[in-house]
Amino acid sequence: MTDGSLVEWHLKEGDPVAAGDAMYSVETDKATMDQESVDDGILAKILIPDGTSNIPINKVVGLIVEEGQDWKDVEIPDDLDEASSSTPAKEEKSDVTSKSETSSSGRKLTSSGVLFPSVNRLFNIYGLSASDVTPTGPKNNILKGDVLKYIKKNGLKPSKPKEQSSKPVKSSKPDKKPASDDNEYSDIATSNMRSVIAKRLTESKYGIPHVYIAQECNLDRLLEFRKSMNGMLDVKLSVNDIIIKAVASTLKQVPSVNVSWSGEEIIQNHDIDVCFAVAIEGGLITPIIKDADKKGLVDINANVKDLAGRAKVMKLDPQEYQGGSFTISNLGMFGIKQFSAVINPPQGAILTIGGPEQGVKLVDGQPEAVTNITVQLSYDARCIGDESAAEFLSELKKVVEQPYLLIK
Repeated sequence: MTDGSLVEWHLKEGDPVAAGDAMYSVETDKATMDQESVDDGILAKILIPDGTSNIPINKVVGLIVEEGQDWKDVEIPDDLDEASSSTPAKEEKSDVTSKSETSSSGRKLTSSGVLFPSVNRLFNIYGLSASDVTPTGPKNNILKGDVLKYIKKNGLKPSKPKEQSSKPVKSSKPDKKPASDDNEYSDIATSNMRSVIAKRLTESKYGIPHVYIAQECNLDRLLEFRKSMNGMLDVKLSVNDIIIKAVASTLKQVPSVNVSWSGEEIIQNHDIDVCFAVAIEGGLITPIIKDADKKGLVDINANVKDLAGRAKVMKLDPQEYQGGSFTISNLGMFGIKQFSAVINPPQGAILTIGGPEQGVKLVDGQPEAVTNITVQLSYDARCIGDESAAEFLSELKKVVEQPYLLIK
């Protein structure tokens, strides 16, 4: 995550805040989550209003003062944007300071230690050192307020930046022009999620050598198996639940497909964590069924319902959609017979599931109606060989066509 959107403040200026209180909601590329305060105080100033998009990580969004201070008289440093945009130092636990800054990542930019990151930034900007400023903070630490006081008292100005070439740089962005002067068009703002999806899919498609192979599977026994199981269970299994279990079982049989590419070497994943694609407003998210090979169909059904339900309202925790070793995308419910998917790096492969299609086969010389689906594997040729990919689809076909093997 490099930026996010501030959806809504839960507090207003002047409200008291305690450590652990939810201060505001942030929308990332995949989820919306509340950001908590790390200290007690009073919210003195909201710098970034509700609905602001593309806020960089560590951007200061508000100011907190200690209880007892006049929150209406809080000073907003002129160098705030320059300081907050600097490269952040390593995060450490924060102590109470005379003035705190809340960043878009939900953490303070001050931390306990010999030199606070925000203090260090000001030192760099104004060419100061620790010996110039008298500390007033806990454990004799220099606070940002100490530095600002020194700067104001001495009338300091930021150090002169390096001169930049006056030669104009041509923008790499295309001009916003319609195809014809007679055409009317509208610009549609992209959400954080859509922007990230566009970037990652472009990188994947152009940076990964995709190879595609497909296999047709007879679905009749699986449909009978599902009907039989649903008659015995208190839950209603979906075809997708059974396919997730079938894929996990196949990955266990063909571990050479349960791999990732690190950029230099192949990573053999020992856990079988199967992601499944869920369409949500503005994009797509892939919740993870962890240890899917070790879970029964009832557990997988419960996991899918829970994760998909929370995904649609963007309430998943990051660890519930980040990672995984293999992904499944199913568009069969839309009547799509077969499609190709872009690999979700660093995973080595993604499997697509098409919708059921009626066909005919000969049984003892007589035509018989059958129901088939087409599954297609997109795989990274850097970490998965053609033989392994073919073996995976061959084994998956066996499991799909003999689903009772899943409950042995």
